[in-house]
Amino acid sequence: MAPRRRVLAVVAVLLVVACGRVQAQDGGLRSHTHGYVTVGVSLWYPPFGFPLATGGWSGLDVAFAHDLATVMFGDPSNVRLLPLSPGDRLAALDAGEVDVVAAGFSHPSNTMAGVILVGPYFSAPMAVATRIGTVHDWADLDGELVAYMVGTNPRSALAAVLPQGVHPVYVAFASLAAAVHDVTLGRIAALVGPEPTIEALVERDSGLASRNLPTSVPREQFWVMVRPGDSALVHSVHEAIARLPQGPALQTAIAAWNREALGSTPPL
Repeated sequence: MAPRRRVLAVVAVLLVVACGRVQAQDGGLRSHTHGYVTVGVSLWYPPFGFPLATGGWSGLDVAFAHDLATVMFGDPSNVRLLPLSPGDRLAALDAGEVDVVAAGFSHPSNTMAGVILVGPYFSAPMAVATRIGTVHDWADLDGELVAYMVGTNPRSALAAVLPQGVHPVYVAFASLAAAVHDVTLGRIAALVGPEPTIEALVERDSGLASRNLPTSVPREQFWVMVRPGDSALVHSVHEAIARLPQGPALQTAIAAWNREALGSTPPL
């Protein structure tokens, strides 16, 4: 083989290898070529994401997804939504089924398991939902089962405010509806989560009561999950987060989403 052909062949091999590495590290780039972005949203987790009784999806996750499409393509409709349960979020991102995940995910750090957590796009105080008449004092939770959602961290916040010697048994649920179901049946003593979600659940189910945690507890923060390697996508996520309603406008939107969720049928 002539020297020039050998050089070209080597360059071609290097390009193939380099492209393979880019694709392996940066599946998010496919959203730019397809002309749409795929966003994982909550399967049923008001006010973040939930199905509408009239069809389609609503909530903060969905609002972010449309804002992201607007930032990337100038059109909020250039988005595909994939409802995900907590246990499916990382797998969907790793498999390239979604470009980003905004599905009620919270974590105290900004990196986790080879993904980037961008944001946070929302923060909220935490609250506890119990069956009416069953929990009168924090001490009543000693030795009782307390539910929290996979991928969130309110468990540590509740533990920080309980009286000394009160030690619940914490149980992680991948389905919010299943956790609520067990609380209403008395199988679980309480469910701890973000205040807007607890408010939506109490409004939906007359058998539930809510209790706010002390304001000294750090607010729970929710992040957008992205694979590393696509700095343009991360920048677009930041821009989309900035477009979300803030302050009183956000509180008004949360109240509206919670009312919408009343007609939603949660999958167990």
